[in-house]
Amino acid sequence: MKRTTLSIIPVPAPVQSAAFSLIDVFFESLTAADAALHDGDVVAISSKYTAISEGRVVALDSIRVGDEARRLAERYQMNPVMAQLVLQEADHIFGGIPGFLLTQKDGIIAPNAGIDRSNIPHGYAVLFPQQPYQSAARIRAALQARTNTRIGVILTDSWLMPGRLGTTGVALATSGFQPLADERGKPDLFGNPLVVTRRSITDQIVAAAELVMGERDEATPFAIVRGAEIVLTDTWIDQTAVMIPWHEDIYVQSLTGGLLPDGFLAPRSKPADTLTLDDDSPLTPAEWEEVRPLLDAEGRVRAWSAKARLNDLAVAYLAGKFSFGRTYTEKEVNAILNAHHLFNDPALLRRTLYEQGYLNRTPNGAEYWRTRAIML
Repeated sequence: MKRTTLSIIPVPAPVQSAAFSLIDVFFESLTAADAALHDGDVVAISSKYTAISEGRVVALDSIRVGDEARRLAERYQMNPVMAQLVLQEADHIFGGIPGFLLTQKDGIIAPNAGIDRSNIPHGYAVLFPQQPYQSAARIRAALQARTNTRIGVILTDSWLMPGRLGTTGVALATSGFQPLADERGKPDLFGNPLVVTRRSITDQIVAAAELVMGERDEATPFAIVRGAEIVLTDTWIDQTAVMIPWHEDIYVQSLTGGLLPDGFLAPRSKPADTLTLDDDSPLTPAEWEEVRPLLDAEGRVRAWSAKARLNDLAVAYLAGKFSFGRTYTEKEVNAILNAHHLFNDPALLRRTLYEQGYLNRTPNGAEYWRTRAIML
């Protein structure tokens, strides 16, 4: 079968640092690049450039830092303002390393919720577009209306591949074409049926486009990708089209519930639906149903969330692991907490249990005991 040639046309554009008309700038830049759109093209657009056009630029000195952000900043050696922004923007926080938090935001796993301080004036940061998929669809509709073509649009970003140095391209949002090519059931070179392979067409296009768009001072927020043989569609696309459930994600699952204890094979997990509410739990049955998705199959809290409500539920769940009428040493408290969470921060959980009134302690912190706090 004859394959088409893939072409990538860079479209440089003026640097921006405040809200502007992305559509007008795109067509001005397209003319300056002596380029045009054809049917079947994919327009790759920097998600950062899109966010700036939407006014998603924040002055760092305008951010009010809360106590939770200060604790995160201390633990992960971060700027407290950045920690606060991550708390505000992230859909979920897994953990981190000095200077960075690993988060989920808008369907992708990225450091610091995608917040970017590069290529923007000092003292400012750029957030993700408010609603990336809506932005991509809106841009596509405007470009098609002005050019009488049928095209696809991708908002591009860069990310770190686990275990590898360097960034590569990833699609933050897609509109106008099928983002995945499902190869399952099709034969490979030797006639063996493929079992799990689904190619991320949209991410592959972004990786190619970023070869000309760059990451530093190239000032090329647009690229036209031609010949990608996409399957055009006017069907609404959102992040659910490309997200993988966490329990199927080899990285998330392997580094949380799938960890091997002490180098030995993990025991076979019991089904999640066998977990039951502890007798001494302060949770109501309705709250217990909210907590269950936060737990792995062994009943361990997977991560400290960016959402205060979810953290409160998780802490109340952990309170149920302590019996009334018994005194615990700090070491015993830590051992119980370590057995029931996966993000390796018993000190945070111990302190929160005390601050929320589930545990009391002696002034020197040597002994702890359960108290009858309730969820508010």
